[in-house]
Amino acid sequence: MKYKSKQKWLISSLVVLSAASISAVAVSCAPKNSNPTKPSKPKDNKNKDQPSNSLNNNPVQQPKDTPNNPTNPTKNQKEQSDSPDRMNDQTPGTQQNPPADKEKDKQGENDKNTSPEPAPEVLDETKPLLKFSDESPTIELYPGSNRARLSLILDKQKFNGELKNKYIIVKLKKDGTNIDATSMPIKLDQDANNLQIDFHPVVETAKYKLDSAFIFSEEKNEQQKPKEIINIIFSNKDKNKSIIVKKQQGKKEIPESEKDKKPIVIQLKQNNNELEIEVKSKDDNKPINGKYLKFAVTGLDKTTKEYITPSVDSSGDLLINNGMAKIPGILIDQDYKNKFEKVVLKIFGIYDNKTDMNKSTEYRFDYNDPNTLIDYNDNLILSKDIN
Repeated sequence: MKYKSKQKWLISSLVVLSAASISAVAVSCAPKNSNPTKPSKPKDNKNKDQPSNSLNNNPVQQPKDTPNNPTNPTKNQKEQSDSPDRMNDQTPGTQQNPPADKEKDKQGENDKNTSPEPAPEVLDETKPLLKFSDESPTIELYPGSNRARLSLILDKQKFNGELKNKYIIVKLKKDGTNIDATSMPIKLDQDANNLQIDFHPVVETAKYKLDSAFIFSEEKNEQQKPKEIINIIFSNKDKNKSIIVKKQQGKKEIPESEKDKKPIVIQLKQNNNELEIEVKSKDDNKPINGKYLKFAVTGLDKTTKEYITPSVDSSGDLLINNGMAKIPGILIDQDYKNKFEKVVLKIFGIYDNKTDMNKSTEYRFDYNDPNTLIDYNDNLILSKDIN
């Protein structure tokens, strides 16, 4: 009996212990925030990123993602391949626009490379201004001479005075030299003028620049010098321009006083060591007789390129006999061959008599012949190269 009571007590104790164990296991497996009436307190993550080393108390150093020490090579490779720049590089047919700051830098460089425009020149408006009539000035050389004509514009500006009835002189300078080409004095007929000015000497192969100019009065002082001298100014733009020498093409318009006359053909020829002229009527090719030619002969110097008179007998009146006239006093070998490149014959007109001042009433030069060269003073120009 006593044994059964003890056995019963042991069984009861085991039952109680088993129930307690089951209860403890259930409590330990339940979630900590499972109680809805009592919210869980936020966990302090203050030291979450600094785990302690079990071997020492020093914090663990986080490795940096550097090219020499990548934390995850596979990850870095993926990030590079997935980056926008890498994707754009792999996309065909696409092009990125440069960043705005690079565009500004590029624009700034362009601005630096662009030279600023020069300030406009300030001219003295109290003095007359002489300027070119063309942007690219040319001076027209008279055929067979060193005389040339240049077109210029005289602007009075705000000059306080009269220019009318005064004279103007202009001087040019040959490029790279101190050689002048000076104009003849021209009388001004009004305050502002389009001027046609002749200069001498002008060489065909040279270039020229404006050098100086002045206006003077006709009245003289006690020293027999002009009573008034007015300096003329140029703009720097015009002063730095080179004037190109250009040959005159020759006059082709027949003057009114010559239209009713018969044209004649005149040729310069060399006969052995002498020069002679052949004169025929253009209409019937018949030789002209009993008329006179007023002439002058010059030669083009080989060195200076200037036309000079070879001898004192190089001008005068020639009698035409049976269509021929010989130029006296000129021998090619002695007077021309060693010094001149060419000989030029200028004929001022054909006359009925030797002493006449007016030209022939019957004959004139052939203005329509393309091989005939007549200058603007109605002089016939004939030339011949010397071998």
